[in-house]
Amino acid sequence: MQQGWLDWSAVEVTTTSIAVAGTAVLELEAGVVPAGAKRGVLIMPLFDVLTERANQATARREVTGGALPFAGRLLAVVDAAVPFSVVQGVIYTAAQSQYSEVAFLIAGGAPAAAPPPAMGSRQVMLGMGADGPCC
Repeated sequence: MQQGWLDWSAVEVTTTSIAVAGTAVLELEAGVVPAGAKRGVLIMPLFDVLTERANQATARREVTGGALPFAGRLLAVVDAAVPFSVVQGVIYTAAQSQYSEVAFLIAGGAPAAAPPPAMGSRQVMLGMGADGPCC
Protein backbone atom coordinates (compact mmCIF):
# COMPACT_ATOMS: atom_id res chain seq x y z
CA MET A 1 0.00 0.00 0.00
CA GLN A 2 1.51 3.32 -1.06
CA GLN A 3 1.16 6.30 1.24
CA GLY A 4 1.79 8.97 -1.41
CA TRP A 5 4.19 11.65 -0.20
CA LEU A 6 4.46 9.87 3.15
CA ASP A 7 6.74 7.39 1.35
CA TRP A 8 9.33 10.12 0.71
CA SER A 9 12.23 11.39 2.81
CA ALA A 10 13.31 14.99 2.27
CA VAL A 11 16.78 16.50 1.91
CA GLU A 12 17.32 20.24 1.63
CA VAL A 13 20.53 21.39 -0.02
CA THR A 14 21.50 25.05 0.17
CA THR A 15 24.79 26.82 -0.45
CA THR A 16 25.45 26.68 3.30
CA SER A 17 24.17 23.27 4.47
CA ILE A 18 22.58 19.90 3.84
CA ALA A 19 19.57 19.06 6.01
CA VAL A 20 17.41 15.93 6.35
CA ALA A 21 13.81 16.41 7.49
CA GLY A 22 14.65 19.94 8.62
CA THR A 23 17.72 19.05 10.69
CA ALA A 24 21.13 20.16 9.42
CA VAL A 25 23.53 17.24 9.00
CA LEU A 26 26.42 19.12 7.38
CA GLU A 27 27.58 22.70 7.04
CA LEU A 28 29.12 23.45 3.63
CA GLU A 29 32.29 25.50 3.25
CA ALA A 30 32.12 28.12 0.50
CA GLY A 31 29.27 26.14 -1.05
CA VAL A 32 31.09 22.79 -1.22
CA VAL A 33 31.29 19.68 0.95
CA PRO A 34 34.36 19.82 3.23
CA ALA A 35 36.99 17.26 2.23
CA GLY A 36 36.90 15.65 5.68
CA ALA A 37 33.18 14.90 5.30
CA LYS A 38 33.63 12.92 2.07
CA ARG A 39 34.84 9.49 1.12
CA GLY A 40 35.24 9.84 -2.63
CA VAL A 41 31.88 11.20 -3.76
CA LEU A 42 30.05 9.79 -0.72
CA ILE A 43 28.98 12.47 1.79
CA MET A 44 29.47 10.61 5.08
CA PRO A 45 27.22 12.61 7.48
CA LEU A 46 24.37 12.42 4.93
CA PHE A 47 25.04 8.71 4.37
CA ASP A 48 24.84 8.02 8.11
CA VAL A 49 21.51 9.83 8.54
CA LEU A 50 19.87 8.43 5.41
CA THR A 51 21.01 4.89 6.20
CA GLU A 52 19.61 5.19 9.73
CA ARG A 53 16.28 6.46 8.36
CA ALA A 54 16.17 3.58 5.85
CA ASN A 55 16.90 1.07 8.61
CA GLN A 56 14.16 2.56 10.80
CA ALA A 57 11.68 2.39 7.92
CA THR A 58 12.63 -1.24 7.26
CA ALA A 59 12.07 -2.03 10.95
CA ARG A 60 8.63 -0.34 10.79
CA ARG A 61 7.78 -2.52 7.81
CA GLU A 62 8.60 -5.64 9.79
CA VAL A 63 6.64 -4.48 12.86
CA THR A 64 3.57 -3.58 10.78
CA GLY A 65 3.65 -6.79 8.76
CA GLY A 66 4.47 -4.92 5.57
CA ALA A 67 1.72 -2.30 5.95
CA LEU A 68 4.33 0.49 5.92
CA PRO A 69 7.00 -0.62 3.44
CA PHE A 70 10.21 1.33 2.89
CA ALA A 71 9.83 2.87 -0.57
CA GLY A 72 13.39 4.20 -0.95
CA ARG A 73 12.22 7.58 -2.22
CA LEU A 74 14.02 10.86 -1.61
CA LEU A 75 12.90 14.39 -2.44
CA ALA A 76 15.90 16.69 -2.79
CA VAL A 77 15.04 20.39 -2.52
CA VAL A 78 18.12 22.04 -4.02
CA ASP A 79 19.00 25.73 -4.20
CA ALA A 80 19.73 26.65 -7.82
CA ALA A 81 23.09 28.13 -6.76
CA VAL A 82 24.39 24.82 -5.35
CA PRO A 83 27.32 23.49 -7.43
CA PHE A 84 26.67 20.35 -9.45
CA SER A 85 29.43 18.51 -7.58
CA VAL A 86 27.37 18.81 -4.37
CA VAL A 87 24.18 17.63 -6.12
CA GLN A 88 26.12 14.71 -7.60
CA GLY A 89 27.33 13.78 -4.12
CA VAL A 90 23.77 13.90 -2.75
CA ILE A 91 22.50 11.62 -5.55
CA TYR A 92 25.35 9.14 -5.08
CA THR A 93 24.98 9.15 -1.31
CA ALA A 94 21.22 8.59 -1.55
CA ALA A 95 21.74 5.59 -3.82
CA GLN A 96 24.29 4.12 -1.41
CA SER A 97 21.83 4.64 1.47
CA GLN A 98 19.10 2.42 -0.07
CA TYR A 99 17.22 5.27 -1.79
CA SER A 100 16.60 4.14 -5.36
CA GLU A 101 14.34 7.00 -6.44
CA VAL A 102 15.34 10.67 -6.19
CA ALA A 103 13.14 13.57 -7.26
CA PHE A 104 14.33 17.17 -7.39
CA LEU A 105 12.77 20.50 -6.65
CA ILE A 106 15.06 23.34 -7.72
CA ALA A 107 14.47 26.42 -5.58
CA GLY A 108 15.54 30.02 -6.01
CA GLY A 109 16.40 29.89 -9.70
CA ALA A 110 16.21 32.84 -12.01
CA PRO A 111 12.71 33.48 -13.38
CA ALA A 112 12.06 31.98 -16.78
CA ALA A 113 12.74 34.30 -19.71
CA ALA A 114 9.71 35.80 -21.39
CA PRO A 115 8.78 34.05 -24.64
CA PRO A 116 9.90 35.81 -27.82
CA PRO A 117 7.33 38.12 -29.37
CA ALA A 118 5.08 36.65 -32.07
CA MET A 119 6.39 37.21 -35.59
CA GLY A 120 3.20 38.43 -37.25
CA SER A 121 2.49 37.56 -40.89
CA ARG A 122 6.06 37.86 -42.23
CA GLN A 123 8.44 35.06 -41.34
CA VAL A 124 11.94 34.43 -42.55
CA MET A 125 13.13 30.86 -42.71
CA LEU A 126 16.81 30.12 -42.98
CA GLY A 127 18.19 26.71 -43.78
CA MET A 128 21.64 25.20 -43.85
CA GLY A 129 22.89 23.93 -47.16
CA ALA A 130 26.09 22.10 -48.00
CA ASP A 131 27.79 25.44 -48.70
CA GLY A 132 26.50 27.21 -45.57
CA PRO A 133 23.37 29.19 -44.74
CA CYS A 134 20.84 29.81 -47.45
CA CYS A 135 17.39 31.36 -47.68
